[in-house]
Amino acid sequence: VIGGGNSALEESLYLASIANKVTIIIRRDEFRADASVVDKVKANDKIEIIYKHIPDKLIIEDDRIVGLQIKDVDTLENKVVDCAGIFPYIGADPSTDFLDKSILDERGYIKCNDDMSTSIKGIYAAGDCIEKDLRQVVTACNDGAIAANSISKLLK
Repeated sequence: VIGGGNSALEESLYLASIANKVTIIIRRDEFRADASVVDKVKANDKIEIIYKHIPDKLIIEDDRIVGLQIKDVDTLENKVVDCAGIFPYIGADPSTDFLDKSILDERGYIKCNDDMSTSIKGIYAAGDCIEKDLRQVVTACNDGAIAANSISKLLK
């Protein structure tokens, strides 16, 4: 997992529940996440944390990812992390600053109901910009389908 915010750490915890080992690559020397999530990650024996490194190059063999070359941000030295998958979680903050603040939570995510409607009549939201626990393509598609259905009903 590449990243040091809440999304990266939450994904790391999820992956650790189904994988033998998870490695977090973070470019800083500390996380930018809620302390409770950081504590859970640090307490998980299946999670290794590599601080002050950035991704540099994918290592691919036989059309499969087998590793990631990372670079130390201070020394610029490279090393390879063996892996079977890479999950970038960089810059997952929502781009919602153009919206009315009354429909946003404290982190900038859009608050909406089960039908994807917001507290402003006729305004619906879907995808990773809404307040929810799981941010994946499949959940964003689901949100969009629900929003489209709700808007269709509203227009009829």
